Amino acid sequence: MCSAIASLGTIAVWSGDFLTLYEPTTWVYGIRNAVAEWLPMPREKIRVIQQFVGGSFGYKDPA
Repeated sequence: MCSAIASLGTIAVWSGDFLTLYEPTTWVYGIRNAVAEWLPMPREKIRVIQQFVGGSFGYKDPA
């Protein structure tokens, strides 16, 4: 059986009107800006915490 070495998922936690994302990415500020635009909400109310990435391959490292 094959599986990914690192986590592929994101966990989102709301606390009042603040959003914390636990995301395995090297693109922390890009994720925050994109989510702020999609929801829409102020960037200052979004916190992205980088989980252990395990490497910067493909989908975890934007070109």
